[in-house]
Amino acid sequence: MTRLFGYLLLIAIVVSSCEDRSEERDRRIRDRKTKTTENYSPKELENQRLQSDYTETFSFDVGKGSYSIDLGFKKSDITYFEEQPKVYTYRGNKLPDGWEIDYYNMFVDDDKDDLVLEDILYQLKALKKGMSESEYLSFVVSFVQGGITYDWDSYYDVTDKLNYPLETLYKKKGVCSDKSLVLGKLIAKLGYEVVFMTFKEANHMALGIRVPDGYGNLETNYAFIESTNYSPIGVVPKNFVGGVKIEETPNIIPVEGSGDKVFKQIVTYKTEQEKVKNKFGDYYTSASAEEKTLLEEMKELETDIKTLKDKIVNFGCKGSIPSDKIKYCNKFNNQVNKKIDLYNEKVNLYNELNSNKEL
Repeated sequence: MTRLFGYLLLIAIVVSSCEDRSEERDRRIRDRKTKTTENYSPKELENQRLQSDYTETFSFDVGKGSYSIDLGFKKSDITYFEEQPKVYTYRGNKLPDGWEIDYYNMFVDDDKDDLVLEDILYQLKALKKGMSESEYLSFVVSFVQGGITYDWDSYYDVTDKLNYPLETLYKKKGVCSDKSLVLGKLIAKLGYEVVFMTFKEANHMALGIRVPDGYGNLETNYAFIESTNYSPIGVVPKNFVGGVKIEETPNIIPVEGSGDKVFKQIVTYKTEQEKVKNKFGDYYTSASAEEKTLLEEMKELETDIKTLKDKIVNFGCKGSIPSDKIKYCNKFNNQVNKKIDLYNEKVNLYNELNSNKEL
């Protein structure tokens, strides 16, 4: 969930003598379109980490693999963003059209975090050689989903404000809006057309990435991307953090500075996700690496147990058993019982992992 929209309206509507917001937005868009993307060498990125004041390790899962990267932060950069405006200002007595576009893009427009964001993308791509475009995007999404913890303190604190992406990264935690701002800025850097999706009734914020016609979610041309927890691209979770459910069409907020690239790989991506879901169950696609391993082991044990039970029936180990078969029937039954005990151990471990998660 994001911080309460009602609260944002309450503190963000400030009468100001600043220039017309639409003119300011138009100028900002022109500036961003004419600005060329700066490329950093691996040495520059490494030096940025070595010369930083703070270093944090971010751990996350992709598929059944666990990964981590280290990021460096400068105290001056953190202080800079802490001092930037976090309230929406306008002139007059009526909210201008497109105020939400202005407000949320205010948090992603500043390029002072560019070196850290480029370092994230560089390190993620280096984690696996020869990864495909969809794999790379999955690494970026999973980094935010799993590497940045959900901020339960802010969830319950209605006086808290949004954070700039660098602040969220430095804190290693954030609510849905904070994490979506980070993820939106990262995906925009990859050249994709990306939008923020806001849900007023559910008080939630997520991302959307442009996909071919017919592959979008929630009556849009964008595939839904949840930022708070592991979830595949294009899947709208049944339940969100805090028990929230999405039952509305999203408000679409373009991320200024994003590209026009379409995520065409969603076609094969969704097919692959559907295969594993059908094989291992609905929970598999949103599970951690450890949970995925357990689910696969449980599935294998289920198959083994069924095979052994079929053998018992076919061998005639039911009802009155002939003396020459008792030895073999007892052997089959012992094997089944051992498999069932092991299966139950896996189930208990899986449930224990999930009980440690805050809902």
